[in-house]
Amino acid sequence: MLAVPYSLAFESTDTNPTNDFVNIATSLVFCLDVVLQFNTALSHPRIPNTFITDRQAIAKQYVTGWFLMDLLSSIPVDFVTYLIEQQSSERHLHVLAVLKVARLPRLIKISRLSRILEFLRLPLEWKRWFLYSRYAHLIRLMTLVLAFGVTVHLFACVWFGMVADDDWAMVIYNANFEDVDPYLLSFYMSLQTILGQNQLFQSDHEYSFSSIVILVGAVVMAVVFGNVAILISNFYNDQNRYKGKMETLFSGMQLLRLPRELQMRIHEYYQAMYERYGTLDGNPENFKDELSKNLRVEVELFLRMAMIVRTPLFRACSNEVVRELVMKLRFQVYLPDDFVIVRGEVGYEMYFIQDGACQVTKAVIKRNSMRLCPKDGDTAPKRMGQGDYFGEIALLLNCKRTANVQAVEFSELCVLSREMFEDVTSKYTEDRAVIEKFITEKYDPDVLKQAVAQHDQNHGSDASSHDDAVVECIRKLTERVIQVETLVMDLESRFRMQQHFQSMAAKHSPGMSASPSQSHMSRQTSIQRGMVARQPSVSALLAAPPSLSIMRASISKPSLHNGSGTALPGQTSGDAGMATGAASSLVTQLTLDRSSSRRHISPVL
Repeated sequence: MLAVPYSLAFESTDTNPTNDFVNIATSLVFCLDVVLQFNTALSHPRIPNTFITDRQAIAKQYVTGWFLMDLLSSIPVDFVTYLIEQQSSERHLHVLAVLKVARLPRLIKISRLSRILEFLRLPLEWKRWFLYSRYAHLIRLMTLVLAFGVTVHLFACVWFGMVADDDWAMVIYNANFEDVDPYLLSFYMSLQTILGQNQLFQSDHEYSFSSIVILVGAVVMAVVFGNVAILISNFYNDQNRYKGKMETLFSGMQLLRLPRELQMRIHEYYQAMYERYGTLDGNPENFKDELSKNLRVEVELFLRMAMIVRTPLFRACSNEVVRELVMKLRFQVYLPDDFVIVRGEVGYEMYFIQDGACQVTKAVIKRNSMRLCPKDGDTAPKRMGQGDYFGEIALLLNCKRTANVQAVEFSELCVLSREMFEDVTSKYTEDRAVIEKFITEKYDPDVLKQAVAQHDQNHGSDASSHDDAVVECIRKLTERVIQVETLVMDLESRFRMQQHFQSMAAKHSPGMSASPSQSHMSRQTSIQRGMVARQPSVSALLAAPPSLSIMRASISKPSLHNGSGTALPGQTSGDAGMATGAASSLVTQLTLDRSSSRRHISPVL
């Protein structure tokens, strides 16, 4: 692309080609390429991943294709022209001109350089890096600048070799080729013409050429500089987004009047997330939601593999449980001095250290601050690193934390909640038993007994609140039933009154009608009959069945039962299940009453 046009325009044919090692090497490469094409298998046009190795078929396709162009490109034209130049005469000049043009097929052969890249078999990672990395914009920018330079180079060669007169340098620039290199002056002139600068041309063909160059240059300049602006903007796109995020964050924190120390920690968090993961939303793994199930599992296992190998808890489980538990993990990051868990709070989650370090201490956190105050008899903090875990008792028991865990450095933790643990282990009872045994054996019996007591106490209060909710629900259902019964009474009275009017109209002749006083008396009588007919049903509902009164008395007690459904001390199993039975009876009665109401209402509607 560069050497062939330059040699055609600026090099002399009387130069000894034996001193040009680059040209010799190029000719040898082109000759070897011709030989290689006759020995290269062809891809089958209809069967994928299949190659044709028949030499006759390979030769036939190559001869009918690029063979002639490759053959002309491999001819050492410089040697031939040099030999003819040594025996120069008037009849040999046209032969030299034709031979110089014979170098042009090498330009066309450059379009097949992609075959060389395929032959080299560059790694796929390199291709992805050149195409999709952050520096891909810089590579494209350099490619555009290089393409612009090649365009100017081609115009310079055409100008000097085909268009310009012999004295053009003296006329335009008042220069002599003995003082200035012809190629540099031609390149400068072509660049000025592309940019639209005025030149002092002499002939029509010079003006015609400059017009073509200006038109092509306008298009090239628009494409090149437009793409350069886009590529530069894309190259700094991440930095611009980070700067915009920080400006919005700073403005929001100022409006909220957050303390200066807290603002600094928030800024450090976003800066760490951007520098480590290149994200501004706090979720470095958001692309996983777009993947298929199998790819998502492979990504999770790869990211957590170092942690899984070092965690004894995962080694005690089957592969299926490990895979499902890993898919349930939530990724969280903690800055230095952040508290992961605090002593005294009720725990619901277990933590695995994927990267970083944390320390465990039993110190007390001072009120209205996050400073640790040493506790009597407190030992030195225990340090935990990659593969360690803590808070596992929260998966089994509803108890308080017995220690503080604080991040010593920037740490990546994986969190497993009790809900997710129950969801997975409910399908694998054997693995659940192994995990429970592994966790309980780690703790001191006294500490475990205290945790069980807290669990029973917390679970009992939850059951009491659950019973109160059941009573409130039953009360609302009772009020709703009374409203439905009242509505049914009114509709039935209207329906009977309508039937009474129809029967009265049938008894009288068409010319006679009932008096207003008689109609009013019959209407009042029908309403009273309807109310009397429906009164027993309402009375029975308001009186409430015996089970409902017993249930209300039972639920008014402090605690009915524990979480497992067994009766607490001082109560019978019948009392413990009475609330549920009464609620079921009332719901069934409400359903039957609504069904009967629909049967009465439908004829009227």
